[in-house]
Amino acid sequence: DSMMLNRTNGVAVELAMRIRYISRDVVSMGWSTSLLFSNTNNPSNSVNLQINLPDSGSSSLTLSLTKVIANVVTTLASSSITATEAVTSTTDFLLRLRKEGSVFKAKAWLDGTSEPTSWLQATASDAVNFNNVGVLLAGGAQHVIIKSIAIADAGETAPLSIIGGNRNVAGPLKKPDDT
Repeated sequence: DSMMLNRTNGVAVELAMRIRYISRDVVSMGWSTSLLFSNTNNPSNSVNLQINLPDSGSSSLTLSLTKVIANVVTTLASSSITATEAVTSTTDFLLRLRKEGSVFKAKAWLDGTSEPTSWLQATASDAVNFNNVGVLLAGGAQHVIIKSIAIADAGETAPLSIIGGNRNVAGPLKKPDDT
């Protein structure tokens, strides 16, 4: 399922999220959560920061910056995060995705560790007009708590925690087929 949050003005936009995986379904399908920029409310064409939940008992997970154009998936950059202990249902992850023109930047890290100074970064000129932002949950990711989501515009940094009370995001929750 996907949740499209806002149509932005397309100038130095950043999306940040704090999430917690509660459990993993035992299925062959990949299990991931993505922040994304899309050209419409339907995220079939998008640039994504994707984080894949590790197998049970693992301490390593994969972070990928990908683009999807006309259903063709291209990995732009990837790295891994290694925890000091196995990832459990009490582990929070922090994700940050930024768009500056046709340059997309992404990073993710474990709560309790310092935010990385370096970004995964790639130019995707065919996605320069992808100005909608959202969240995509795939492959059993219904077992995820989204603890906070923030959008910053005009070059600002999106906060990773809610400041000054609750902030509500309004709008429908849509599947990738736009239903």
